[in-house]
Amino acid sequence: MADLFPPIDPERVVLDAPIDAVTLFEDRAIVTRRGRMTLDAGRQRLVVSSVAPVLQDVSVRAELAEGHGAVTDARVQRALRARYAQHPEVVQATDKEIDNLRRARARSADDQQRAALRYTNVCRMLGQGATELPQDVAWGLVDGSDWKKTFETLFEKSRGLLRDAVNANIEQQKIAADLVNAIRRRQRLSRQSHGVAAWIELDIHLTVGGDVEIIIEYTTPNAMWRPSHAARLDTAAKTLTFTSSAAIWQRTGEDWSGVQIVCSTARSSLGTEPPLLNDDLLTAQRKSEEVNFAAREVAVQTTGPAGNAPAAPKVALPGVDDGGEVRNLTGAHRTDVPSDGDVVFVPLFSFESPATVQHVLMAEVDPKVFLKSTQQNTAAVPILAGPVELLRDSGAVGTSEVLFVAPNATFELGFGPQDELRIARDVYRKETEPTRLDKWTHHDQTIELYLSNLGAEGRTIQITERVPVSEVEEIRIHLDDTQSTTGYVLDEQGFCTWQFDLPGDEHRKLRLKWRLSVAPDITFSL
Repeated sequence: MADLFPPIDPERVVLDAPIDAVTLFEDRAIVTRRGRMTLDAGRQRLVVSSVAPVLQDVSVRAELAEGHGAVTDARVQRALRARYAQHPEVVQATDKEIDNLRRARARSADDQQRAALRYTNVCRMLGQGATELPQDVAWGLVDGSDWKKTFETLFEKSRGLLRDAVNANIEQQKIAADLVNAIRRRQRLSRQSHGVAAWIELDIHLTVGGDVEIIIEYTTPNAMWRPSHAARLDTAAKTLTFTSSAAIWQRTGEDWSGVQIVCSTARSSLGTEPPLLNDDLLTAQRKSEEVNFAAREVAVQTTGPAGNAPAAPKVALPGVDDGGEVRNLTGAHRTDVPSDGDVVFVPLFSFESPATVQHVLMAEVDPKVFLKSTQQNTAAVPILAGPVELLRDSGAVGTSEVLFVAPNATFELGFGPQDELRIARDVYRKETEPTRLDKWTHHDQTIELYLSNLGAEGRTIQITERVPVSEVEEIRIHLDDTQSTTGYVLDEQGFCTWQFDLPGDEHRKLRLKWRLSVAPDITFSL
């Protein structure tokens, strides 16, 4: 307490009230502390130290869980921490470490220089020996065993010296890195610390003394959470194991150790004021005699089983999508969340569901065959929108996204393209002149798909192509059955689907042809 200015009131009794639970929101958190101690009857003055300095003062609430009495006052006090320079023992230890590292670096440099010099001398001796050897051979003065022993000794010596020089260089680099870190720590110790400490002062009045439990709650910013998921697909058993976790970040100034995490989707920061209303100016204009038609793209949304809400549109949400209802998800176990800003993943729930595994191809969007699984959310809570880590038997295969999925609703996940399946797609368009009889203009379009299976195992591929859908009588769409590959199913949305068997080491061709006919005197853009 001596390093705080102003210091904590020494007459107050320190209450040990560790953090028991934390309720996280999109941009803040509610911290719950619990403390128990034996107090005498009458007025008692307590203090809870080391709380988050950024907590909101007006949010502090304290009450007695048991006992005869009440908390009459709870307030927050803050103080500046002392400078690091006021702790000479830390500075002296760092200075001593720097001196030792500098001496060690100098010794390592001397060892490296000495080993390099000796290595150079040995190499020179080897060169001289190689020069003298032919001369001794010419005079007949060569003793093979002596020369062999000499060269082996010199080569072994040179290898050892070279190894010592390399090791000394590596050690010198490591010492230099440690020295840089120590110098940086020393520089930080020379600067003034601007840390702020906070504590909560409590005034309690007890009518009867005894053992009491005190609950303290407050709201703090600099904390947030977002959903994160992982899905593991077992293609042999055709099951999917889905795990939902909470990614938590916090830099509140207090570490959360062994706390119960509750993740809430409530948006307490949203205002309740109604929007401003502006005047709408209505004007009239003459109706145009010309009728214009144009092709447009329409996103088709599907629903889950009967009784489930429709899938939410794929939009970029600033926070957590909870489907319009506040959800509170409790962590599977107590965890530690340090106040360092790094992400901590806390498991929320998991489930296993039978999965329908398919190979799907939508070549107009991407000419690749993807592995898709369709399964049901068998958990009692919904899956919140967020990223999904995709796992298979071989390990991680990538990441994807999932939207809000209600309980008992089905959802789909893609597990990446299949490399052994190759696709090529060609589109041919042709426009004909208006016919003399009815003056209608016709637009023919032919789509050809070339599929190749480079693997040894056969695959069943679900292939989907689009056919335009007309909403007016002046424009008609006709699918040419004679020029199209048979076996397709055409739904009311214009999606034409085949279940196509492709054996291993085989290739196939698929064709789809349709005609768009436009009535005369109709302006149409495709």
